[in-house]
Amino acid sequence: MERTVRPLILTWLALLLLLAASAGTARLPLGWLNNVISLAIAIVKTLLVALVFMRLRRSPWLLRLAAMAGIFMLALLFALSATDYATRGPAQAPWQRPGAVAPRLGSSSVDTPPVEPVPPRPGDSTADAPSAGLHGG
Repeated sequence: MERTVRPLILTWLALLLLLAASAGTARLPLGWLNNVISLAIAIVKTLLVALVFMRLRRSPWLLRLAAMAGIFMLALLFALSATDYATRGPAQAPWQRPGAVAPRLGSSSVDTPPVEPVPPRPGDSTADAPSAGLHGG
């Protein structure tokens, strides 16, 4: 086997083993430990890809600096998202009784009572107003 191909194949096999380990641990009922194990496996996979396939181990310093800047920006994104998530309170959606809302078109209204039409307000006589059409003309 050629000397430059062997590390690539070994890394690919290691990635396949880590994929199997990741899928296997996802099936185990470990509770919160599943997240820790999955993140550890993901970090190892990321390091393997970055060091071997992207050749960051033997790259110039400027390329390493660009990779570290990307990692820093990703960490900053995660940190800001986590602080946003941690500082929000529970947002509860408004609730209505199902019978108080008119059924939508196409839904069955077997159990819902009919909704009374709203009477017009005094002074809102649309019968006396001329029909302006869509464009007001």
